[in-house]
Amino acid sequence: MKKLEFLMLDLKSYYNSPAYQLGLLVAYACTEEVVKERINFRFSEHPRPQPAQEIAEKILDLQVDVVAMSNYSWNYKKI
Repeated sequence: MKKLEFLMLDLKSYYNSPAYQLGLLVAYACTEEVVKERINFRFSEHPRPQPAQEIAEKILDLQVDVVAMSNYSWNYKKI
């Protein structure tokens, strides 16, 4: 069976930091055997000044099944 491809997308604000919250979600999800067997998680981070169109094109190029985005008070307009 082909694994589902999940993209964990982090739209950066002013600070360059790892996608901690998305990493926590993946770590927790991977405590379930069925998740580890059926889902492949990938991460993608994009800096604040990157145009939304460019980000969308990169996501489409990855051909993933599911996209999960971090959402904060400082990036909700971009999302």
